[in-house]
Amino acid sequence: MINYLLTFISVSIDLYTFAILARVLMSWFPTNQGSRLKSILYDLTEPLLRYFRRVLPRLGMIDLSPIAAMISMDILKFILMYSISYIAYSL
Repeated sequence: MINYLLTFISVSIDLYTFAILARVLMSWFPTNQGSRLKSILYDLTEPLLRYFRRVLPRLGMIDLSPIAAMISMDILKFILMYSISYIAYSL
């Protein structure tokens, strides 16, 4: 049961990180502004990226919020995986 929970957490965080990366890559190329995929990625990732935009300053045209969000997601994944594994296997 714990393995399923760990796998679910890992895959969920990886998918969210991939969504942030896909949004960044899509912003580099001209696409249809009414694109459904672009709208979905924006709706999924904007809450977290908005938080980091408030905290981090922009460096000219460079937005560091996706980098900070992806790093924080990896740290969160590590903390959750380690904590759950430690608690589950120490009982």
